[in-house]
Amino acid sequence: MNVPRAGFAAAQFMVCGVLGPKSNAHGPSAFLHVPYAQKLTAAATRPAAYRRGMDRGVRPTNA
Repeated sequence: MNVPRAGFAAAQFMVCGVLGPKSNAHGPSAFLHVPYAQKLTAAATRPAAYRRGMDRGVRPTNA
């Protein structure tokens, strides 16, 4: 996270992962559980959408 932080010092980052304890990261059978990744993406973007009024189908006025 040092590289993005150096380029975007004022930005806020949320770092999360989608690998479980038995996902064998960096192994010959490494995988990404796509349904879980989709749910995590939806959960992570919902607060930003809510803040902008986009979760109700309302176009943001200050965009």
